[in-house]
Formats: sequence, structure tokens, C-alpha cells
Amino acid sequence: MNDRQLKELILAAKGKLPFDIYFYNARIVDVYRERIIDSGSVGIKNGIIAAVCPDFEPGATEFIDCRGMYLAPSFIDAHMHIESSKLTPFAYCEGAVPHGTGCVFFDPMQMSNTLGLKGIKAICEMLGEMPIESFLQLSSQYLSTLKTQDDITNVIKECRAKTVGEISGAVVGNEEIIKLLGAAKRAGVKVNGHCPSMGFRDVQQAACAGLCDDHECESISDLEQRLACGMAVLVREGTIEPNCRTLCEGIVKNHIPTDDIIFCTDDKSAEDIKENGCIDNALRIAVKCGISPVSAIKMATLNVARHYGVDDIIGSVAPSRKANFLLMDSLENMTVKKVYHQGRLVAENGEFLCRHEFDITCYPELKNTVILPRGLDSHSFEIKAGFERGYVTANAIEMPEGGIVTRLVKGRLEVSNGIVCGDTKADILPIFVVERFGRSGEIGSGFIKGLGIKRGAVAASFAQESNNVVVSGVDPEDMLCAVKAVEANGGGAAIAIDGKVAGLYSLPVAGILSGENITGEIKAQKAFREALALTGGNIQRMTVVLTVSLCQTIPEVGLTEKGLFDVNQQRYIPTFTGGEEFEK
Repeated sequence: MNDRQLKELILAAKGKLPFDIYFYNARIVDVYRERIIDSGSVGIKNGIIAAVCPDFEPGATEFIDCRGMYLAPSFIDAHMHIESSKLTPFAYCEGAVPHGTGCVFFDPMQMSNTLGLKGIKAICEMLGEMPIESFLQLSSQYLSTLKTQDDITNVIKECRAKTVGEISGAVVGNEEIIKLLGAAKRAGVKVNGHCPSMGFRDVQQAACAGLCDDHECESISDLEQRLACGMAVLVREGTIEPNCRTLCEGIVKNHIPTDDIIFCTDDKSAEDIKENGCIDNALRIAVKCGISPVSAIKMATLNVARHYGVDDIIGSVAPSRKANFLLMDSLENMTVKKVYHQGRLVAENGEFLCRHEFDITCYPELKNTVILPRGLDSHSFEIKAGFERGYVTANAIEMPEGGIVTRLVKGRLEVSNGIVCGDTKADILPIFVVERFGRSGEIGSGFIKGLGIKRGAVAASFAQESNNVVVSGVDPEDMLCAVKAVEANGGGAAIAIDGKVAGLYSLPVAGILSGENITGEIKAQKAFREALALTGGNIQRMTVVLTVSLCQTIPEVGLTEKGLFDVNQQRYIPTFTGGEEFEK
């Protein structure tokens, strides 16, 4: 806002200059006093709220009758990864904005791990063109690759990051993390936490390190421990990890104050966004659990803005705040009818009014990012035992039904001709992570239990956190075929059966995003899920493994291009724990 606009805003607030737009006959949600103002009105000047319920006869260029609908601040998503939707920011806004999302605190973890600073800037540039407020949570994983504390501090400032994105509470004592925490402090930004499955001692350690919040609470005990340590709790309602109902029921039952409790989606699929919404869905659940509608809206607006120190510009319907608000006909259903961004109508009755087609030629740095190691062949997808015939006891990643947390289990597998065989009856198969950026060319290997694959193989290039290519299957030839198809497609996923591609899912934008609009992307995702059934496997578990569960930050065990990683012990572990060689 320049000096002229500021002066006009002040004059409009005093009634000495007409408003640009005057909204009247509204039921305003006052998040400061947690009340409804009946027959309320709001005057807008230069995209900013100049007056709420002015005590003078207003003049305005345009008058809008709200017809008794509820006028509330636009919802704020306190932590999310756009890449989880497989949508570009353009397509993401097409889905999220009509559901009332007016601001996102976004961590482009996958994009930054894939392309570094140029990937981060591309995401920021796209969001900057859309009718949504956006604040960068700069990926701690990317920052940890920088050499010095000065380098980290300079990048934080260059990107104008609001926070450093989720640092694992389990590793805050490491020297590299201490360096990162110091850089965040020097840059004057907060640090988001990532503290899954932690006891109270570890939570206190995370709080001492300066982690300001956590979005990994799965029980009311988790929530109360974080609050007791002075951390804010981000109640997550994601596609894979929907925690809202459990936590909100506990909040109501235990009469827990909600001042330091806010909402986030973390990871949302395109289909989930389109069908169920984003923060509005979390609010519906909260209200059904017994939290009052106005309190729930405050948790999704003012609480978030205060937590991140931006409540002077967003988070409420009040003078000097941006005119980012929405109209709803019911606070119980949270059905968003209209969405305004800086006073301009941007969505109505579920329709986004500011569509922007993605053109990859405008972002050449996002193309052709899948570069597999040279000399890759079917033998690359064999795990050798070190002897010809017998059995080995292998460490294996087990995928329980539902959720993303893995378990470390043992499996007894046959060795034939020096190769450790998968066992479809025991549902234990080889799994590989292939470095895909033309750097080290490393291939990490292990075994996984629970995918249920009976034939063929499946590969994908979008697994958090590294976005390397993950592949698992029954036959090495099929694994090679699937991996090669992913490379040829510029990224995405592929299914191979009997040496032929049986299913293909295209993500040509950095190998992790689609160039489609949200409707086209949903159609593509559904088609690929149907193709996954050809393997005879568990579609839900395969989807989770290809997407998130091999992370180094999600207990108990992950897999990287360097091998099996024990998340609890924070160390790499061997593939085998024992063996029995038959006599030749």
C-alpha cells in the first residue's frame, strides 16, 4: 500500500471518501469477541477493509447485498505441501479457493528437494499470480544441504520465507540441525516442528530447540503434551492422515482452550480437495465434535494469523485487514457460497472464477528431471545374498493397514542362484529406491511386506522426501520396464506386467506434478488406481508407499538410495540379519 492508498483508506474509514465496495445485510463472524454481528456491513477501499458497521450513511461505487449470509474471514491452511495434490499451484487454487481457502502456509519440500532454489522460486511465482495469500515455509531438508550458516540465513532472507519448514524433533541435537536452528534465529523466522510418535521428554527437547508447533498429533495425549511445552498444535485433516475427529473430540471432552490450536491439511489429494474441501472440511468435523462454529472459525483464521505474526493483515474482518473473506449460508455445514480476495469475487458456488492454464514452456527448468543411472538393467533390481543357495533373515518394512507409519519386521527368504527371492505367499517383496537426478547413481534396496503384489511391478518418481524413483514388484524385468517408462514419461508412475507397460500416470512437471487442471488430474489418478489392480496388490498400501511411507522422518523404518534407515535410531541398518547357506 502506497501513501496515496493509505490516505484514501483513512478518509474512507471516516466517511469522507466513498468506499469502492460496500457489503451490507451480512451476519459478520467476529473472531475477536467470538460472536455474530447481525445486520452487519463492511466497506472496502483499495482491496482493504476500511470500516466494519460504519455509523454513517455510506457512499460506494458498488453495493452488495449479502442477503443475511454469514461473512467470515477466509480460511488459512497453517501447513501444507501443494505437491501432495500432484497439482500445480494454478490447479490447486482451482480446487481449494472455492472451499474458502484464502491463505496457505506452504512447504514446497518435494519441489525444493528436486530442483532446489529454482524449484522453490517457480512455485512461489505461480502462487503469486493467483488470488490467494501465500507464505513460504522453506524446507529444512533443502536448507540442510547448504554449506554454512551464512548460506542458510541468506537463502531464508532471499526467499522471504516466513518459517523454516518442519524440522524433526528427533534430530534437533545434531550439529547440522543446530546450525540450521541458529540460521533461522538470525533470519528472524520461526521453525515448524515434525514430532511423530514422541514421548514427553523428546517433545520438551523439541521445544527447547525452538520448534514452535507440531502437526503430527494423533491422540489427545500428544496434543496436551505439545501445548504443555508451549508449542502450538496444528490439527491435521489430510487425505492419508485425518486426525481432526479424534483430536476435536478430545478437546471438547477435556475442555481444552483452543487459543494455541489451529488447522492444517499437510497432504491432500486432488480428489479429496475437490470432493471434501480443505480447511472447511476440518471445520465441519470440529463443529460435529462439539466445538462452536465461531470458535472453530477463529481456530482457522485469527489463531493461525497470530501464530505466524500476520494478524495485522489477515485472519479477521476488521479495519486495515485485507478484504479476504467468504460468505456462507450455514455455520454448521460451513458451505462456502462466495469467496472474495482483496474485495474481488474469485469463487462462487464451487466455481473458481480465475482459472489459469499451466504452460510448461514458461518453466523450462521444471522439464526432463528424471535422469536414471547409466547401465541400468534387470540385474540392478536383484538383491544378492553372497552365497548360492539357502535362506536369509532379512529386515523388512511392514505396511500396516491405514496410516503411514511403518514397522520393522523380519522375514525368512529363499536364496536361489545367489539372488534373494521375494515371497508372494508371505507378501514380502524386494523394493528399490533409484537416485533419479543424474548425480550419485545410487540404488538402495530392501524388502517390504504388505503390498500384496502378485504379478508385475510398479514404479513412481514422487515419493517424499527425496522424489527418487521407488519400484517394487515380483520380477526384475518388470521393475526395469516400469522404471524406464517413468523416465521416458518425464516422471510419474508406471505399471509393468510381462515386460510391457500396463499402466502409465504422467507427472511431467519436475517429475512430481501434473500439468492438468484439477478435473483432468483426478481422472488420471483414478485411471492409474484402477490399473494398479492389475498387479493383484493392495491399492491403498501401494499408493502410500509410492507417496510417503519410505521417509527418513516417519517411524519406524524408511528406505533411501543408500539403503534401509531406522528412523527411531537415526541410522542405516543392514538388509540381512542372518543367513543359512546350503551345502553345494
